Amino acid sequence: QIINCLRSAIHFITIPDNLRIHEFWDWWVNSIPSTDTPHSFNFYFSTTSDLSKVSLRIDGQRDVLHQTMIDFFNQVEAPPSEISRLSSYNDAFSPSSLGYWIEMSCKGGMDGGWYDPCCTDYNETIDVVADYGPCIDILRSWAKDNNLEQCLRLRRDMGAVPPRQTEVLFALPGLDFEDQLDAGLRAWQTFKIPDMPDSALEILKKSRYKGLLLSVVVSSEGFVRVGIQAPQPMIDIVIKSCQLTNCDENVFAAFE
Repeated sequence: QIINCLRSAIHFITIPDNLRIHEFWDWWVNSIPSTDTPHSFNFYFSTTSDLSKVSLRIDGQRDVLHQTMIDFFNQVEAPPSEISRLSSYNDAFSPSSLGYWIEMSCKGGMDGGWYDPCCTDYNETIDVVADYGPCIDILRSWAKDNNLEQCLRLRRDMGAVPPRQTEVLFALPGLDFEDQLDAGLRAWQTFKIPDMPDSALEILKKSRYKGLLLSVVVSSEGFVRVGIQAPQPMIDIVIKSCQLTNCDENVFAAFE
């Protein structure tokens, strides 16, 4: 039912001219374990406000999904070195859960990779997952200064051409919303990332969501993207965010 909903709402997936996108989508959908299996899986979907780019991911019990992931990455001809990295991570840390993801855009862009959705020891795992660059030392120092030894998620990009990206998701420190937001904004300054637009910051401040997260994406060349996340936002926050980009919030009606 979820897959059919996405197929109907994200029109560029089924446009005849997008044969590579359509093939990539089918490979991923067909790789998803059958609903007849006794194991449960978590399915996630995210999109840009204009539905021009979508991201889908699924995670579950490691010993159930690991070989499925390997088979999928072999089918899409992911770099052998990256498949070996996944296997090395699996062997070294034996995570309870693993997941894999894909991204597609209306312009024909495609990407994919794997992730560990569980709380992990950042200092132990980052060196196995990420390609080294000076930003790794900066990120490690920032995490130490904020007493952050655990991350909530590690995600690895398996694109055909380097530099490949690694995302680290942290729970921002602080007892209340103000402390967490301040910690997030200070991280942007530490990483020398351009300031968040004032209009977006104002929406975030008004939300007052306790439990803010910080997503940090790095590559061997430096910091790629940093974002403050408010999990499970109320619909009014989603609408206001859409209005920032002059997009029609009604496009999300199909997902309600």
